[in-house]
Amino acid sequence: MKKRLGEYLRGLRQRKNLSTRQLAAQAGCSASFITRLESGERGTSLHRLWELVNALDGDFLYALAALCVDEGVPEEVAASVAGKEWEATNKALETRIEET
Repeated sequence: MKKRLGEYLRGLRQRKNLSTRQLAAQAGCSASFITRLESGERGTSLHRLWELVNALDGDFLYALAALCVDEGVPEEVAASVAGKEWEATNKALETRIEET
């Protein structure tokens, strides 16, 4: 299941206090697309990923690396794309998941 990217995007969306509908309007897609992406039920194109991350003021390289991991690229290879942001964001995501 594709979860890394979805968890990252959900965290960004929640920090901005946006509903899936609000984010969808900003990124030019449907709320159901956002829900399915966040839950790991579907992937996305690079162009759509850029639109989502841009709307959320996120880190595109981290999102790209997360997408790569979700698609089966070894984590150590994907981490080289995101650089320092990879480890820091992963720790923040793990902490948030443990709290829920």
